[in-house]
Amino acid sequence: MNELEAAQQKLQAHGGYNWLLEGPAFWSVKEVIEELAKNGRRVSVSTVTRWFRGLPHTQGTKGRGGFSASKNDLILFFADQMGPRNRRAE
Repeated sequence: MNELEAAQQKLQAHGGYNWLLEGPAFWSVKEVIEELAKNGRRVSVSTVTRWFRGLPHTQGTKGRGGFSASKNDLILFFADQMGPRNRRAE
């Protein structure tokens, strides 16, 4: 299993990311904010923009069009944010 497949499985097991897993190949900052808000996670434009800037395949510029990020980059990003699968409470 490659890294992307492992990340997809992690998001499926976690729940709340079907919008991304079943969604289009590219996402805008606004679209990600809207989808996260639907699931009860409120984030700012500046936070998501910062996430996008750190991704390897982000396209676009600041301003009217904004940034777009690839679905695969976002899958890897969100799975990584969850940390190790078998994290122990300390």
